[in-house]
Amino acid sequence: MKKLLLLLVAVIGLSSCNKDSQEPRPVVPEGEGQPISVSFTGEVEDDSPRALEGTVNGSPAGKLLSFRGKGDVYGWVYVVDKDGEFAKGYKKLKVSEDGRSLSYEGTVPTTRSGGGTIDNATAKVSIYIGLDASGVFTNKGFKSIENVGHASGSSLGDDFAILKSENNALTYVSRSISGKYHEYKASNGKLSFSMAGSLILIRFRNEFQSPSHKVLWRKISGVLIKVADGAPLTRDPAIIDQMRVMNLHIDKIKIAVKDGNTQLTGTNEPSSGFIDNSTRYPNGYFFNLAKTVSIPTNTNRGVNSPFDNRESVIAFYTPISKRVDGRAGELAAFSFRLQNEAHYKEERFEDGLFSMASHRSVTFRSELEEGRVHRALLNITYQHVEGGGKN
Repeated sequence: MKKLLLLLVAVIGLSSCNKDSQEPRPVVPEGEGQPISVSFTGEVEDDSPRALEGTVNGSPAGKLLSFRGKGDVYGWVYVVDKDGEFAKGYKKLKVSEDGRSLSYEGTVPTTRSGGGTIDNATAKVSIYIGLDASGVFTNKGFKSIENVGHASGSSLGDDFAILKSENNALTYVSRSISGKYHEYKASNGKLSFSMAGSLILIRFRNEFQSPSHKVLWRKISGVLIKVADGAPLTRDPAIIDQMRVMNLHIDKIKIAVKDGNTQLTGTNEPSSGFIDNSTRYPNGYFFNLAKTVSIPTNTNRGVNSPFDNRESVIAFYTPISKRVDGRAGELAAFSFRLQNEAHYKEERFEDGLFSMASHRSVTFRSELEEGRVHRALLNITYQHVEGGGKN
């Protein structure tokens, strides 16, 4: 089948489904060094609400991820210069009423050994939202999203993705009246925040028919000839209870400083919930869904078609868009497992063949685009299998 992929526009911030889930947060010690004062205001990207058609969780413009409804969020604030890390802290950022901007004005503890000075000419600030108080992001795995395109649809939840604004120049303002710290502000006024990595929305097409029949076939001169139909069979929807991913980042993520800049980097430690399948597929993992997805028979959709009113999809987030193994020919891929696979093994063949539910995995031959939402389509289809059938 054709490998289907559609790039959509950028996503914004973090889910607003649970206003209190960000509190309480552990207090990060200020450290021994003298703090500096940093102030900035940031805005999420203007076109990001178009990430999904329809509505999700009653949110206008179909925002899977949003600041709306939050008074504040926690994030890591890093200050660096040409010599590396100078200060960092886990801070509470103020969110605007409409959820479109956030700001911070306060101190950040110095971490440089001996409390050394900062190089004003190369001073930069980076902000990351979605990592925990220890500075680590844990991939939340595959998430079922029900009723996409309907007001009762579900959202992704807090800290499902990382929001970032990296390596923004700082301008020295003055020394505080008390003399306890130096004041800085973002040089360009307002910072731009975007989603780190990529979000993939996985859709399904169930090619089985209902009602169907148990079918008797005979192979004549190598060609299957239909002999007779059995009783009508009402086929239940396909129930997906496990997803599989290969060659995309599912590891825990931390912030690293290199060449005077901050960046997200993998720890090579798999996030919780992922089951190693590398004995069969390099960099391959299973993930059992917390909530199954039901795909009715004769579901006919394309990857680019509008979302149905109550369609269910599966979301997957990777915080680093580049594949784990970037060698030529190495593919990123998704596949799935059916919970009711036995129900999809009904059509029998006289010569020992029988048909069973199969799937066509979707592969990404090029890199995912940073900060983008991608669509993928997986088919639940037929496969002829030798032996094992009962007449």
